[in-house]
Amino acid sequence: MASIPLPQFPSDFHPKCYKCSSLNLHFNLTKHPWDWKQLEVQFRCGACGSVGFGEDMIVSRFSGQFQAWQTREKSSSTLPTQNRAEQQAIQLSLRIAETKRKEAEADRLRVLREASEKSAVLEKKALQEAAREIRHQEMIERKRLADRVRKQVKAAAVRVTAAAAASVRVVEPPVVLDEAGQRRLALRERKREVDRQCKARKRAALKAAASAIAAPKEVLPEPAASPLSPESRCAWQPCRNARTKTSKYCSHTCSNRNAREQLRARRAAELSRAKVS
Repeated sequence: MASIPLPQFPSDFHPKCYKCSSLNLHFNLTKHPWDWKQLEVQFRCGACGSVGFGEDMIVSRFSGQFQAWQTREKSSSTLPTQNRAEQQAIQLSLRIAETKRKEAEADRLRVLREASEKSAVLEKKALQEAAREIRHQEMIERKRLADRVRKQVKAAAVRVTAAAAASVRVVEPPVVLDEAGQRRLALRERKREVDRQCKARKRAALKAAASAIAAPKEVLPEPAASPLSPESRCAWQPCRNARTKTSKYCSHTCSNRNAREQLRARRAAELSRAKVS
């Protein structure tokens, strides 16, 4: 790979490697390590593999060799005007290199400043979002606490009101009714009284039926001998009356007595079976 000429040094100056003193040096243009839009000079030694970037580094590495070479050239040269021209060219190239270095440094600082400004803006936005979220959570917690306290106060007020209402008996003033209202009130009271009486009669009837069921078997006196035949006599055994044409009993009374007797017998049989099992 062919080396490029260096504007900092004259073309007849051949630098040596600062590690192995080899003349096998190659200078190439490559991309800048952290700014790929900018090209940078790279030197590489073919003998030991040493690598360096940047014109400033090249000047600092080979400035001693260049000064020694200048001293040798001045002592061996017979043309002072040519030496002055070369010195002027060297100074001009150094000034150009310094200008380029300053411009590159200014560009690097500008890029770093822009990046820091962007990061500051992003950090500020993140802090604002975090503060907004914290305020939102605090507002939700305050609202929950206020609702809880409000419910507790309302429940306490309800309990106090109920206790006061239970302890204080409110006497309502008498209501003055007209004639129609008095009639309606009397009718309502009469209806309530009738309902109470009906309920009392029902309770008494149920109580009597329960006592009749639980009462012992009715002992009737032994009837006298009846002149009727068994086919024409009432089916109720204690009765000796003649039965009707449409029934085997003489009346509903005997029919009901026979039914109650049969029911009492069935219940007694069920109770006995249950005790045995």
